[in-house]
Amino acid sequence: CFTLSFPMAAPCRSRMPTAGARDMKRGRILIVDDNLDNLQATKMVMELQDQSVDIAQTGSEVIAHLMAGSRYDLVFCDLGMPDMSGWRIAREIQQLAPGTAVYMLTGWAQQIQKDDPRRQWVKGVIQKPMKPEIMQDLLADASASPSPR
Repeated sequence: CFTLSFPMAAPCRSRMPTAGARDMKRGRILIVDDNLDNLQATKMVMELQDQSVDIAQTGSEVIAHLMAGSRYDLVFCDLGMPDMSGWRIAREIQQLAPGTAVYMLTGWAQQIQKDDPRRQWVKGVIQKPMKPEIMQDLLADASASPSPR
């Protein structure tokens, strides 16, 4: 029998170091994913970037956030969702909060054609898992743009 003992680590609230990091203001982010592990991991990384993060596991939750008056600088949405597809969620977001920057996250990003008509609802399609430097660039770009209200 043996015992392992580990010291408690204090949470790190600093930004993730990356080459060419840009200053960012605090933004409002919504992450949509039916996989709770992906959802929590992405939320934690964005909070380490000092972002205000809401999460949703279904399209219905997204609509509820928007109907309650929440507005977001960025939305990261999984494509394959149980109650409605990520494309439909993006369309609903644009109808309820026009101009919101929505990015579709999918493991099938390479298979989605540049001229796919569903892309009209999103600002971009990103390969899942999202690389930290891509996330940081998108957060910095959003912080440079005026917030949707």
